[in-house]
Amino acid sequence: AIFALLSLGVRVFVLSAEHDTEAVRRCQASFPNVVHVMQVEHVVGSMVAKLLARRQFAGVIVGGGSPCQGNADLNCNRLGLGDARSWQPLHAIRVASEIRELPEARGLFCRAWLENVGSAPQAVITEYSQLLQCKPLMLRAGQWGWVDRNRLVWLEGLCAFPQALL
Repeated sequence: AIFALLSLGVRVFVLSAEHDTEAVRRCQASFPNVVHVMQVEHVVGSMVAKLLARRQFAGVIVGGGSPCQGNADLNCNRLGLGDARSWQPLHAIRVASEIRELPEARGLFCRAWLENVGSAPQAVITEYSQLLQCKPLMLRAGQWGWVDRNRLVWLEGLCAFPQALL
């Protein structure tokens, strides 16, 4: 996601919630300025209040991808919404809401963003679309990197990135 946003010309400051130490190590090797926390449950909107007060931003996009194992058709035992990990997008929505409530974010574009596998069950796609109040865009990860995987991307309440963020 970081690489895709940078490829689009978006200036990013990244707080990453990742418990896989190997994934953190690889991210740090490519993006040394990314700040890491172990669990998304520990992320709260107030974590960015000082940054918002010190810098001028066009907007804030909060989100990422929940683990795809519960949704990917490569997993013959996938549970879709029956897998607790498939509900992690609720944290992005929560954190975006908390940021919008900060005085430092007054008038700032702030939305939740979600990325997940293109092969997600229809019930998952429908649920995420309802949670984020938009339909997903289908992207191919190969547009930005070396692995060509179909990905679905939602941006809360919108179906495209606003021009102000590009």
